[in-house]
Amino acid sequence: LSESSLFVFDTKIVLKTCGRTRILDAVPGIVSLAQESPSVGGLKLVRAKYSRSAFKCPEQQPAPYTHFALEVEALDDLFGHLEGGGHAYVLGDQLNKSLWHIYTAGRSPPNSNPSASSCS
Repeated sequence: LSESSLFVFDTKIVLKTCGRTRILDAVPGIVSLAQESPSVGGLKLVRAKYSRSAFKCPEQQPAPYTHFALEVEALDDLFGHLEGGGHAYVLGDQLNKSLWHIYTAGRSPPNSNPSASSCS
């Protein structure tokens, strides 16, 4: 992967970034293109997921990435209208700063089975 990579599937788009990339700035344009593109038949946004690990130097990140609460506000602005609204979680070990920040909005696809996955 480079600093930013975009993966496009039939029913989802995955954007992976690192560094000081302002990923949330790209979302409105990507969603608009997906909804309006005749080549994909106009996709409808029904679910969004966002996750990241704790930043080593959050003070060096551009806003809103300096605090997860600010990211959640921005994510709610983008996705809070989806069915079920948005939900934010922080998992991990606060003492060792080993944290994972997660935001989800919308409904799960029909006939989806819960699963677990791990990235290292």
